[in-house]
Amino acid sequence: MLLVDISYIMVCISYLLLLINDNNNTFSLIWIISLCILISLLFLFNVRNKIKVLSNKNIRIIFIYMLLLFVVYQLLNINYWYVGESLKVVIKNFIVIVSICLITSYVANKKCENKIILITYLIISIFTLYTYFSNFDNFEGVRQIMSIFNNTSRYRNSYGLSHYNTMGLICYISLILSFYIFKCKSYNNLIFNITMLILNFIITVVLVSTASRAAITSLVLFLLIFFTIEFKKNLKKRKYLSWFLKFLWLIFFMVFCSELIKYFKNIDLSYIINDTNRLSNYTINIPILFSYNKQLFGIGAYWPALYMMYGGTPYLDSWYLYMLITCGFVGLTLSIIFIIIVAYYIFKNSKNTLLSTFTKSLFIAQLYYSVFESHFFTNSYIDSFIFWILVLVSINYKKQ
Repeated sequence: MLLVDISYIMVCISYLLLLINDNNNTFSLIWIISLCILISLLFLFNVRNKIKVLSNKNIRIIFIYMLLLFVVYQLLNINYWYVGESLKVVIKNFIVIVSICLITSYVANKKCENKIILITYLIISIFTLYTYFSNFDNFEGVRQIMSIFNNTSRYRNSYGLSHYNTMGLICYISLILSFYIFKCKSYNNLIFNITMLILNFIITVVLVSTASRAAITSLVLFLLIFFTIEFKKNLKKRKYLSWFLKFLWLIFFMVFCSELIKYFKNIDLSYIINDTNRLSNYTINIPILFSYNKQLFGIGAYWPALYMMYGGTPYLDSWYLYMLITCGFVGLTLSIIFIIIVAYYIFKNSKNTLLSTFTKSLFIAQLYYSVFESHFFTNSYIDSFIFWILVLVSINYKKQ
């Protein structure tokens, strides 16, 4: 349906508008309205074509678990000091989960995951180009590329977005999506491929200029995992070569570990941890749970001023820490169980398809990225939105 495609484009654009200023009420309203329109169109599509949305057992289990963890649990554990703001978080979670479920059903039914990935990539890329050239810095980030991992002297530019890491995020997800497009070869056109290469070069320049270490290392991790899985699949028909290469990998791993141990003996780990600007998230926020006797169930749904009121930091730069602070040790345990369930469905009965390999690699990369940012599941970031659509579509295909 053309209307569904247009509505999905509007949702992606509204997600990107939120990255400019997530506190802008107009942008938030556009985002909510676009999601509701998309949900309505998808509901009509399913009714018209008599499609059962939750016919897949695995998808049904994940959907119910997401509702229980991110809606029901947080609703029962709401913070009564800021009821209105906490309710907003719960309602947004519900809308996003429902939309993800309906889009998954639509994509699986139409088998249009390639088109959805292409649309998402093009929207993010055009948005990135616009923000980059609107705030052009004369390639200053490239000139200072060697200082990316130096916290005191690195050059950073957010190019008009709310934060440097936010810009790094959309570059990271854009490059990953482009990698899938190149590999699927559905658009095997010379002009198209050259255009994508130019786009990706510019996006890489932007990524370097943001100096977002979480985004850069997550991208590298994704590529390493993807090529490792692909390499392993190609060796299945060559058992002797496979065992020989495994032996070489084992030797390399042992040498690497020994050199790593020597390296860590000669450096100050406490300095490195402090240099990442993430330590205060743990040293300040975790004691709050115990000070207010909230360690079991947490202090309620996220809102920045809520933590400032308790004496915490304005932002929680880790999804695992976010779940611990908002939902307590009970919620964090439920979150770990949720990750295990999703991982089980992703990796079990694995088929040698591009989408399967891509999803596995992206899943592990997102787990890693969520150590530094609260993005494994969040209602307001486009990477989480497209990530869960692709994960559920992949699981749906495996079940079939």
